[in-house]
Amino acid sequence: DKARLIAGAKDAGVMAGAEAGAAAAATFAAGGDTKKARVLFVDDEERILNALRTLFRSQYHVFTAENGALALEFVKRFGIHVVVSDQRMPNMTGVELLRQVKDLSPNSVRMLLTGYSDLAAIVGSINEGEVFRFVKKPWDNEDMQKTIADAVAIAMELAAAPPAPAEPLAKLDASILVIDTSDALAEGLKSVLGGVAPIRLVASPEDALKALETEEVALIVADLSVGQDGLITLFKLLKAGHPEILSILVTEASDSELVIELINQAQIFRFLNKPIQVRQMRGHVEAALAKYRAFKQRPDLVRGQKPVESLQAKTSLWGAKLFERILRLPDRLFSRS
Repeated sequence: DKARLIAGAKDAGVMAGAEAGAAAAATFAAGGDTKKARVLFVDDEERILNALRTLFRSQYHVFTAENGALALEFVKRFGIHVVVSDQRMPNMTGVELLRQVKDLSPNSVRMLLTGYSDLAAIVGSINEGEVFRFVKKPWDNEDMQKTIADAVAIAMELAAAPPAPAEPLAKLDASILVIDTSDALAEGLKSVLGGVAPIRLVASPEDALKALETEEVALIVADLSVGQDGLITLFKLLKAGHPEILSILVTEASDSELVIELINQAQIFRFLNKPIQVRQMRGHVEAALAKYRAFKQRPDLVRGQKPVESLQAKTSLWGAKLFERILRLPDRLFSRS
C-alpha cells in the first residue's frame, strides 16, 4: 500500500519527510542522489534483506521488498536500475516477478538469488526473466559486490540512452547457425520462420567457427549432445569476444549446475529440453532475432550480455586457440545499419 511504498522510499534515501507527506497516491517523484543507482532486493526473509541493505546502502539507494507485489510497485514508481529476487517466496516466485519486471522495465537488470538448485526455476529465469546473473545462497560478499557493480554500470548506461525504435520482424541478412548432426531442427526452423533469416546447418563446434569466420551470425541454435564440452567452451568464449551473438541450447537432460554456469559465463538466451516442438520454438527464435536487431540499432545494449569471465575456458589448450580465432572475427555489428 501507499504507506509501505513511502516507507520503502524513505529507507532507500530517495524521499524526504516533507516529500513523503505530499506524495500523491498514484505516483511518486522520487528525489535523492540521481547519480546513485536504485537497487531493489526482494526476499521473504527479513534477515536476508537486512544483510543486503547493510552491504549496499552506502553505495546505492537500496529498496527492499518481502513480496513480489510490493516489488512491482517499486519498479513502477521509482525507476529501479537493478532487481535481485529470491526464487521461493509466497504468492509470487522470483521467476514470475522477474518476468513481469522485464515487461514493465526492460532496461532494469535482473538477477535471481536462491539457495535451491531448482532446475525449473533456473531454466525459467533464462526463458522468462532473461536474467543477467544467477546467484546462489550463501553468497560471497566480494563477489556479490562486483556482480551488483557490473549490473549497475549496465543499467545506468541503458537508462541514459534513448530507446531503440520498435520494428516489425523483417528479413535479416545475418544467419541462424544450427549446430546438430541431424537436419531435423534446421529444416523445422526453415518451415516456421518463413525466410526471416538464412539458416545454416553445421555438424560441430569447429564447423561453427568456420561459418562465423565467413558470415554474419545473429543466433546459434545448438544441440548440446554434439560435443558438449566443445560447445560449452565455444559459447563461453564467443560471448566474451562477440557478446552480440545470441544462443539457444537444446538438450535431452538438464543439469542445474551446468545451466547456472551457462547463464553466468555464456549468457545463454534460451535453454530448451527435448522433445522440441519447432512451432513452439518459433517464439524463442523470433525474440532472439528481435534482440539482435536492437543491438544493431543500439550497440550499447550489448553491455547487458557481459558474462562472468571463464578463465578455465580461455586457458585450456583448445580454448586458448579458439579464443584467438574468436577475437579475430570481423566486428559485423557495427558494419551495417
